[in-house]
Amino acid sequence: MRFIPLRHPKPQAPLRLYCFPYAGGNAQIFSPWHNLIAADIEIVAVQYPGRSERFMESPIDNCTAMAKAIAADINTATEKPFALLGYSMGGAIAYETLRHLQQTPQALFLCASRPPQINSKQRYEHNDAQLIEEIKALGGVDERLLQDSEMRALIVAMMRADFKLLDTYQALPQKLACPAHIIYGMNDPHVPPHSARYWGELCQGEVFYHEINGEHFFMRSHRDELLNYIKHHLVLVNEDVEKLSIA
Repeated sequence: MRFIPLRHPKPQAPLRLYCFPYAGGNAQIFSPWHNLIAADIEIVAVQYPGRSERFMESPIDNCTAMAKAIAADINTATEKPFALLGYSMGGAIAYETLRHLQQTPQALFLCASRPPQINSKQRYEHNDAQLIEEIKALGGVDERLLQDSEMRALIVAMMRADFKLLDTYQALPQKLACPAHIIYGMNDPHVPPHSARYWGELCQGEVFYHEINGEHFFMRSHRDELLNYIKHHLVLVNEDVEKLSIA
């Protein structure tokens, strides 16, 4: 199973945007973006093992292993330029994936993503009850699913792997050849504005910060603002690509 199934192909689009979901999320969370973003941007969402159509596969709990596997897929798709976008946990995976790519992305967008060097929790070591409380506090998972014992067991196993991936990741600084955009929520209790800026210690190069007046899941509450920012900056960094429509 490929990590990057092409659900909504746009053969004529000159640029592809690879989107990395948050902990507990799957590729489908980005499906609405297909119709909302510019017609000239092709959305390709990464599908991690252990969820959706890949729920029978074991989750990957190591960020470097996940990133290398995803990069191997991206490295085979060389027909058009691309950018990377990671949301929350997806930011860490996107950042590490960049290290293993053969081509340079047009841009890196890290949204609501906690910088790896300030990860102090070891949530994956919690017992199931404690882990469920962490899941509820983080949000992003429909709590009604936790009422079913079989579904709860699947979610706990998936989230334990996701938390281990995040909480054990030791990121190294990278000299980026593309601009990095750190997008954070003004009222995000999980990634407060001051901590989001620690990405600047890792992303060595051109780094931009953008604040959205929202909480952790501003991709829902402030979706249009987020998409407009992404579209605008993909236009700016793609002078050698056919001009993207932002209508």
